[in-house]
Amino acid sequence: MTDSKVEPTGPSQEQMRFQDRYPGYDFDPTYYDPGEVDDDLKHLSKDDADERTGWGYLGVLCAVFVGLVGFAFGSEALENNESLPEVVSNETGASVAATPVRLNIEVEGDIVTLRGAVPDEAARAQLLATVESIYSSESVIDELTVDPETVLDGGSVAITGVASVDDERPVQLRDAVVDDFGLEDGGVTVERSEEGALIAVALDGIVQDGSIRFSGALPDQASIDDLAAAGQAAFGSADVSGVVIDARTWTDAQLRVTGSLAPGDTSHEQLVTEMESRFGTLLPVDISAVTIGLSADALSVLEAEIQETVTANPILFAPQSSDIDPSSDAVLADIAERLLELPNVEVEVVGHTDDQGPDDENQVLSENRAQAVKERLIELGLDEARINARGEGEQFPLVPNDTPENRERNRRIEFNLISGE
Repeated sequence: MTDSKVEPTGPSQEQMRFQDRYPGYDFDPTYYDPGEVDDDLKHLSKDDADERTGWGYLGVLCAVFVGLVGFAFGSEALENNESLPEVVSNETGASVAATPVRLNIEVEGDIVTLRGAVPDEAARAQLLATVESIYSSESVIDELTVDPETVLDGGSVAITGVASVDDERPVQLRDAVVDDFGLEDGGVTVERSEEGALIAVALDGIVQDGSIRFSGALPDQASIDDLAAAGQAAFGSADVSGVVIDARTWTDAQLRVTGSLAPGDTSHEQLVTEMESRFGTLLPVDISAVTIGLSADALSVLEAEIQETVTANPILFAPQSSDIDPSSDAVLADIAERLLELPNVEVEVVGHTDDQGPDDENQVLSENRAQAVKERLIELGLDEARINARGEGEQFPLVPNDTPENRERNRRIEFNLISGE
């Protein structure tokens, strides 16, 4: 009969004792000597064993909590990286989180205004092309900005404004921009009206080279014809090719004129008169932005014109006096009116005499007469700071002082114009 050894199938006494004292801990005979464990159990109080067990449970719970928190933060970081790609800042050269574009397109009848930022000029040009495929290019107002730190991915476009009931273009525009750029649909919030958007008449007139060019919109061809006639009458030449026919209201209408005119040219003032005769108060004209050309050549022309005026109508004085003769009031008023149109021009008044009498007395007389003219111009509205007066006595005659007629020509007042810009 062969001896056989039966292996125990249950836990040993040492394992049972250990698990009684340390519930939840695995007994490892390779680490603990059963004899040592048994001996340790003999010296370990029940309170000590229970305390060890509590700390063990707490350690397990902490490990599980830390793992869950780490997983949550890792998932959020991954999600953020996917939705906000990085771009390189033009200012710092560093990588920054890109901002998705937010486009707002406002419609008012036929007028479309683009607002928002796009990443580059190519995107801007493409957006303009998309809009102009639905609306007329003359009706598109571009207020877009270029920001390299924006991206199209994740961007959106919203359509707002006013349109007529049967105008489908706002919806078509939304669909086209969404399709062409892959943007999210921010909605079409457009107020519908039976009459459509009532947009005020708004015209621009640009003055250049003695002519005027108009742009904008008027409600009918008759109004365009009247505009052309007013420009033609005031400037001699008018271009209305930039004016289109569109449904507009005369409420708050305006024509704004800009550009530059030669000194003494009052065509812009004549335009105001011509417009009033044709449009009444329907279309006010703003000419405040029109400037007067102050080039050296232009000032020389005006200076020569003033001198011709005083040569034909000399400024006269009482004999051996600085009192201005009343017959010269009209010519001085004309000169003052011209100079008032040039607020940035400084004026030098120069007095001259003939050679009759002592030199020193002629010098004083010329200075006093120039000062008298200066004071008269100030009375007529010119700023005193713009005017300087000096006398030259008999030093610079125009012609020899050999006849009464020549001496009369040499007794004169001259005006020198100097640009104050």
